[in-house]
Amino acid sequence: MKLFNETDLSEILEVLGQAEEFRPIIRQVLDVLKSFSSEIQEIPNAILDWAVEQRIAAVKKYEEAGFSREEAILMTLDDALAQRKLASSFKYKNK
Repeated sequence: MKLFNETDLSEILEVLGQAEEFRPIIRQVLDVLKSFSSEIQEIPNAILDWAVEQRIAAVKKYEEAGFSREEAILMTLDDALAQRKLASSFKYKNK
């Protein structure tokens, strides 16, 4: 199976030959992104905070359902591991 024909390849090579012309544009885009560096750095922290809040809520729901604190923590951890296992099985099946 051929992904590209000769015309496609020549057009790709032509664009790549002009890539240097894009350098100023790329530089401006990078400068703008760098100006958002503190906001961008907050993203992983926000994700982590959300994940922790979800785990805390799960433990509390198990406790409200009558489980001991230890049981609730263990069940929450088991849920997290099961989700990870399920996600990794999809990742490998869909390759």
